[in-house]
Formats: sequence, structure tokens, C-alpha cells
Amino acid sequence: MSDAGAGPPVVVTLPAEIEVTSLAQAYAGLESAISSGAATVIADFSATVFCDVAGIRRLLELHHQAATRQVGLRVVVPPGPVRRLLRLVEQGQPLRVSSSLGAAGS
Repeated sequence: MSDAGAGPPVVVTLPAEIEVTSLAQAYAGLESAISSGAATVIADFSATVFCDVAGIRRLLELHHQAATRQVGLRVVVPPGPVRRLLRLVEQGQPLRVSSSLGAAGS
């Protein structure tokens, strides 16, 4: 999978809270960006203060979908509870996680 390609990365800003009843709405923009043909998509969790396990699992499913479409998916998650949960649930998934949008874009 290549992160290099035509055009800048597509940045998708996720909402402040992501939980089982809001998954579809929360990730709709990310799903659309992955399907759009962009070479690289950045899922920006900078403003997300809560994400439950179902939300993290859906992110991992979208990561797999992106890999299948040869889209580079990068994830921005600042240090805090969401990042800790992501690290617990991901268990070796090859997510490219950065602490800031600037770091993810490079």
C-alpha cells in the first residue's frame, strides 16, 4: 500500500464523541474519503474526547477496507483516553498513528 500519490491527503475530522449508536454518522465521511479514490486519507481524532470499543473496532474495519483499496490511512490521535483505548484494542494492527495533524501529513 502506498501513501504517495496524486494530490494532498484527504483529512476527515471525527466528532467529539463516537459510540455504538453514532458509528454510522461518525464514520460516514471517512468511508466516503476511502471510497473516493484518494491516495491517502487522514482520520483526525484531535477533537474526539470519547470513543468506545465499537468505535475503535469500526476504525480497524475501515483500515482494512482502505488497505484493500490501496488507500493509505493515517490516524491522528493525541495522547489521552482515546489513544490508550486504541492501543489496547488494535493489538498489532499496522495503523499509522500520529499525535498531531502536522506529523500525520509528513
